[in-house]
Amino acid sequence: MADTDDIKSILAADFGSVNTRVILIDLVDGAYRLVARAMTRTTADDPVRDVSVGLFRGLELLTEQTGRALLAGRKDQVLMPEGDGQGVDAVLATASVGQPLDVVVVGLMPDVSVSSALHVLTGSYARVVDTLSLADIRTEQEQINAILARKPDLIFIVGGTDAGAEEPILELVRVVLSAVQIATKKPMVLFAGNRAIQAEVNELLQDATNLFVVDNIRPSLVDEALGPAQQGLAAVYNRFKVNGGGGFEEVSAISKVGVLPTAQSYTHLVRYLGAVARKDHSGQVPGVLAVDVGSATTMAASSIQRRGYTCIRTDIGVGHSALGTLSGTTPGNVRRWLTWDAPSDEILAYAYNKSLRPATVPQSEQELELEYALAREAIRLVVGQAREAWPGGAKAAPPLRPIIGAGAVLAQAPHPGYAALLLLDAIQPVGVTELLLDPAGLIPALGAVGYLQPSAVVQMLDAGDLLRIGSAVCVDGRVRRIGYGGMRVTIKLPGGQVERRQVAAGTLWTYPLPPGQTARVEVKTSRGLSIDGKSSLKLTLEGGAAGLIFDARGRPLPLPRNAEARARLYPAWVAGTQGTIRLRVDEVDQSQVDRDALGTVEIMTGEEKAAESDGIAEIAEEEKPRRRGVFGFLRRTPAPHEEDAGETPASEMMAELEAIAAARSADEVRAPAPAPAAEPAKADSDEMLSELRESTQETGKKRRFRR
Repeated sequence: MADTDDIKSILAADFGSVNTRVILIDLVDGAYRLVARAMTRTTADDPVRDVSVGLFRGLELLTEQTGRALLAGRKDQVLMPEGDGQGVDAVLATASVGQPLDVVVVGLMPDVSVSSALHVLTGSYARVVDTLSLADIRTEQEQINAILARKPDLIFIVGGTDAGAEEPILELVRVVLSAVQIATKKPMVLFAGNRAIQAEVNELLQDATNLFVVDNIRPSLVDEALGPAQQGLAAVYNRFKVNGGGGFEEVSAISKVGVLPTAQSYTHLVRYLGAVARKDHSGQVPGVLAVDVGSATTMAASSIQRRGYTCIRTDIGVGHSALGTLSGTTPGNVRRWLTWDAPSDEILAYAYNKSLRPATVPQSEQELELEYALAREAIRLVVGQAREAWPGGAKAAPPLRPIIGAGAVLAQAPHPGYAALLLLDAIQPVGVTELLLDPAGLIPALGAVGYLQPSAVVQMLDAGDLLRIGSAVCVDGRVRRIGYGGMRVTIKLPGGQVERRQVAAGTLWTYPLPPGQTARVEVKTSRGLSIDGKSSLKLTLEGGAAGLIFDARGRPLPLPRNAEARARLYPAWVAGTQGTIRLRVDEVDQSQVDRDALGTVEIMTGEEKAAESDGIAEIAEEEKPRRRGVFGFLRRTPAPHEEDAGETPASEMMAELEAIAAARSADEVRAPAPAPAAEPAKADSDEMLSELRESTQETGKKRRFRR
């Protein structure tokens, strides 16, 4: 590897499931800056199955933009090092495309060394398929059979403090050796245990498999050293990609650091931002959160109280993993973000189509709403799981400054304010936060650049290469009546101009303050709402691409059950984040929501209780009459998967009794049947229901009756 002092220009490539992003970093006036960027389709799948093809296409686009030659020879190799303004000094590569690593964790104590190993694995694309420890009651032969059955890509061995236990961990190493020797698929082994036995472990395993040895992950019971293990895992990931082919062997050969996992870049960046964070107006050290919504994978990297946390879900996304996202939530939870009553089968069909053709873009307003609804649910699921590991657990809501959004679904939003709305809807932060966006795919590059030029990371962050959406002030407290109460905002600009605004409860408003400009802001909330536990607040905020966002919707968000109410409310939310409204507090705002119409609507109190149906959890709601949604009159027909294939069609008598006995769920709304000539009396219906239940037990058919 060349001396890092000689590296002036850097080419960074990130291979995603759908897109390959390449960026050019160079010295400008003595500081590293983002010079150009390009994006092409990832060519990992058929018919090409070679990611280097997409990489070279991206380099050709960069050459067209900058006039700088980046390819040499037959345009199938990168021109290195830089000379006469042509070529680059270094190439770096990160990747999230492909299957995750299947890992078997081997350690001594489940709550000590094994816990640390799992902490390391959360920062990479890994799936733990089994765990072996001293607490394992299986015999040695059963443990060997378990490893052989799982066919792991990696066996991660940890345990024993430095100068601590040796023989127990060596016994586990011998079990691993026996499994590796007879395995048809040779797994790699990463050892991060007692340093005193590194030589013995090397002697036992080096001839049997690819062995990686790093410093102890637990040098003592109270110390946790994750850095060496993370670097070792990055080396394992690079070997995993190279062995898998698909052009990664060529990419790894030209990259200065091999092929690093994209998630590791987010982890490094967030931990750095958390380490340099200063106390906010409330005297707390705010946390940092970065969310990347991809086609196949969604991740949340956070720094809370200057401690890093990473949650990666390789089964949740908005493209390849759209069906996994729907399986993790409910069609009803997706429907609550829509302005129209989408049947469950339509939501399911969209998820299936998106999984089959992940690179397609929405072709209508309905599809755009579905796309963003899935994105909200994907973020909500992953951040919710990440919060379980934060201090205070999932119910705690620490201040987050900043929140960083990444991924095409956020970066390619129609307006920066729309991306801000998606983040605010899904994460629902409280207090004051800054919202940032990574439209250039810079974060993966920064994580890799940190291995070569740490100063370049600092310089590029200080230069503002991440797009600043703006500052958001979010109230806490439940809004029970939309349009009543809220917050009164006073904005004082440096030039003496004063803007005043009354933001109604259940709505939000954006003042278009450009990036780099600041304003003195005073906010007063109505009864029941607060900001960091206070009813009034004075502070200085910086603007952004969207401006200053004032979110008076409360927490949790007031999401109407009725589609017509959502159709009136949600467009006002979108308009409120795009700076289209600038009126004085005494002016009439015709674009505001009709508080008389929305003040009495029924609001969802959170996630609905779901009932399992056909492998997909569905919302159970009370039946409501069909209404005209924002996209026209929607006729509801039963979805094929909603029928019980094992039952015969219900008789007319059964339909009449069910109408009396119970209200059907919203997902089971059908065209109303003709009214019966005479409604049976309650006593008669109870008697008939009892007879039907007895007959059902005799025939073995299952039917549900609810009062």
